[in-house]
Formats: sequence, C-alpha cells, structure tokens
Amino acid sequence: MRVFAPIPDTHVAWYLTRKLHPFYFRLQLHDGVDWVNIPAFTYRITDTARNPVTGLTFQVKTLALSEAQEDLLTLERRVKCTHYVEGEDLSFLARIKTVPRTIQTATHKIYDITAYGESYDATRFRFLDSYPKTGIATWSEIIQDAWERYGPSGITFAGLEANTDEPDFIISPLGTLYEFMEEIAQRTGWVWKVVNSDLKFFDPSTKVSDIEITNSGIRPGSLIDEGMLEIANVVFVPAVFESEDFNDEQVAIDGQAQYFLQYPPRKGYGE
Repeated sequence: MRVFAPIPDTHVAWYLTRKLHPFYFRLQLHDGVDWVNIPAFTYRITDTARNPVTGLTFQVKTLALSEAQEDLLTLERRVKCTHYVEGEDLSFLARIKTVPRTIQTATHKIYDITAYGESYDATRFRFLDSYPKTGIATWSEIIQDAWERYGPSGITFAGLEANTDEPDFIISPLGTLYEFMEEIAQRTGWVWKVVNSDLKFFDPSTKVSDIEITNSGIRPGSLIDEGMLEIANVVFVPAVFESEDFNDEQVAIDGQAQYFLQYPPRKGYGE
C-alpha cells in the first residue's frame, strides 16, 4: 500500500527531467472527450502482487473545484492516475466504483471517492463457454480468447506470457470473467493483472526483486522496512525448525474422548 501527499502538477516537468522529487502523483477524470485534472489533496493506493485489483481512494475539496470538475465526480467515471515513485512508473487506469461520499467540515465540503483498477472491470462481464477448443488449448490461448470474446474492448496482450500447459477442461457457467481468471490463477499458480489496458499473466517466481534483504531491514511485526521499495511479489526468509522427541503420558478418564497436546502445534502445521 502506498500513501503519499500529491506533488503540485507544475512540478511534473522538473520531476521527469531532473528527478528532484521522489514521488509524483496526478489525478485526471475523463469527461467523454478528454482527460481533466482533478486537484486531489490526499490519496491512498492499495496495490499488491497477489491481488489483481488496484484500489485508489482520494479526497477532493469542493473549494478547489470548478463546477465542471465537480460534475465529473460520478459513479463509473474513468480515472487516470499518473504516479511515479523513485523514478518508477506506477501509473494506472481505474473507474469510480462507489458513490462519492460527502464529508462536511466547519468551513467546506470534501468528497471522499473510491476507484478500482481495470482488473475490476472483469467483474462486469459474464459468459457461458468451455475450453479447450480447436486451436485454443493452452492456458495463454484460452485467456486471450476469453478476453477477446467476452472482455472489455481495448485490451492488449503484450504482458500475456506463454503458459503452454493444456488443461483437460475448464468452464465458465455464466460466471464473471474475473472469476474465470481467478480459477486459472489458482490452477496454474500464475498471477494476472490489467495495467494501462494491457493484460499481464505471468509466473510470479520469475519476477525476482533486486532488493537485498538484511537484518537491518527487518523490524518487529513487519517483514520490510518502510523505507524500502516495493517487492515484486514475495520475499522468502529462510528459517530452520529445531525439534526433539519426547514422551507424553496422559491418564484417561472413563468416557474421555479428547486429549490435549503437551506442546501446541505451530501455526500452519497440524491446524
């Protein structure tokens, strides 16, 4: 999850050419013809490698809006988030998915708005179909066919990596395209996400972070130090379990059917 205060829009040229600022954020809404800048004063981006949907929550003061800008704060409005962190382009497209909430202060009104990235659009499309078909047998071929037939328009497939495994059978019984993709992800162990209208589908084990994890970067209750960049997917910390054999004797009471372990099992083992 990334939470930052936005940099003024006038700084973007300096940022992109001189990199004077570690963070840059610009929010725009589409009016049906072009993108219109919206002066958000706070925002929060929730984005993890394992969740295909990027979440965006932002707040806007009505005092900073023109009437035309305020009219754009509507359900299903397209959102463009231009976002750079330490030189890395993390920009994405989204859509307002909840009715904007109004917060009244003593002096002005604030809109609190939630939008979801393009992956969430897959929940809007239901279809009935099954695979494999003639000429469409591998996981990657099935995914591209399903999105071309039943998904939103304008999706590209540059990030669709080749998974040549062939399933025996998979069906969408009038389920959503999102549910279909989640089943494929579960069966393959691969990850999917739509970023800037391009469908990504890849093996997460091939996305290795270039960040070295040391003891100094680990703090109680958290794996990664706050100052470190986002890890590509998962960080594995090696560990060794030590155990010793022991005898445990318990005297049974007549009719007893439940016994307790001398040492409770570790979380995730035997539970």
